[in-house]
Amino acid sequence: MSTVPNKGRKWRQDWKNEERAMSCIKVKRSVYIKSPSDVEERSASVVYVDRDSPVLLEGVSSNGPSGKSQVFRRSEDNGKTWKTCKDTEDWSDIPIDKNLYWARIPALIFLDDNHNFLVRFIMKIKADKRMPIYAKDSPYSRYRYMEYQISNDSGLTWQKPIPLIIDGYDKQHWAPEVWHGKNSLSPSGNPPLILQDGRICVPFYLIRADRYEDLGPNGLGGLQSCCLLGTWSSNLQSIKWEAGKYTATVRAKSNGGTYEPTIIRLRDGRILMVMRANWGVQHFETGPCYKWYAISSDCGMSWSEAQVLKYDDGGPVYSPATYPQAFRSNKNGKVYLITNLMDYPYELWPSGSCWPRDILQIVEIDEKTLCLKRETLTVIDQRQPDQPRYIGFSNFSTYQDRQTSDLILFMTPMLPGYKGLYDHEKACRLPGNGVPGHCFRYDISFSE
Repeated sequence: MSTVPNKGRKWRQDWKNEERAMSCIKVKRSVYIKSPSDVEERSASVVYVDRDSPVLLEGVSSNGPSGKSQVFRRSEDNGKTWKTCKDTEDWSDIPIDKNLYWARIPALIFLDDNHNFLVRFIMKIKADKRMPIYAKDSPYSRYRYMEYQISNDSGLTWQKPIPLIIDGYDKQHWAPEVWHGKNSLSPSGNPPLILQDGRICVPFYLIRADRYEDLGPNGLGGLQSCCLLGTWSSNLQSIKWEAGKYTATVRAKSNGGTYEPTIIRLRDGRILMVMRANWGVQHFETGPCYKWYAISSDCGMSWSEAQVLKYDDGGPVYSPATYPQAFRSNKNGKVYLITNLMDYPYELWPSGSCWPRDILQIVEIDEKTLCLKRETLTVIDQRQPDQPRYIGFSNFSTYQDRQTSDLILFMTPMLPGYKGLYDHEKACRLPGNGVPGHCFRYDISFSE
């Protein structure tokens, strides 16, 4: 099989606004930040800075042959105009030697509505220019230092970063089953929940130290999901963290495990977690790839056994190993899931179960049955006939507009790290890949 399918196809040039509608969900697409070429990537994420105002804080990331940059902008008028912020953090890579470096990333920013404070997670990751980040000997999964910052003035200034260490642990062994230099625990990137008792419930996932070949088909997958729960100190200057139990599947059901979780509080008080997963391993032969879910009745401290997510007609939810996000609409109060869904069980790609990602959908979750309502399945974006087969609609960010109650989604079309498409030494795309790096905006509206 060729590692660069359909390389000769040209990307269509008609970047006009598009609108699609199915059932009670409408999607409008527009170019939000235009990239100068297919080598350069632009991406964005947005959050409100306080409970009531129309003030937004936006992070704009750029990546290309000249390097990476992270800029924060502020809007006082709900996103109509923007002004660049002064940020005290240095987001440039920190060289260790000729090949190794530290990448410092603002992994997640969210608003704690109870205290009207912003919290920012920062991840410091060691990487090696000579290999893909997920190569067997890459330090990427073994060296991830977590910090958090607090802003009590709506993001105008940030307090000094604080190392994230679970209560009762230390800087080296900072969470259950986690040791620096051995393995890691990372935020999924999905929004946290603010619980009724004031605690912050943040979805994380564990990268175990075990080698896959040591686990066997009946061993637990090397990736496991959990939540960290944070309690504010009395002076509101720091957060005490505790870790919930991990949930996972055996390799016979999901080769890599269950990870990149998204969480949502159901009307009955329980928490639903939906997780990304790889294909299953049946005697080391590949099986179907699904999305999985688990339930917590104790605020994320423990979880039910993970189950395959299904549609309301009983059919399984086939899905590549991609990022999911669940949310409750401010417009109609319904719960929705956004992810890549397929109508067939599996397709072998050179990168395994992570692809294809050539269609992104939104669908309603039935809170009583925990099934997806197939009739509400709506396309957000998908590959067109003249677009490359390897295009990926994934790795998005969202927020809900307070004036319209629409969900605003930002997404930059991605591509796999195949030879001929990606420069691993510079950690960026190669020219001529056919997938432009524009950041697109999708306005998703709901009927009541």
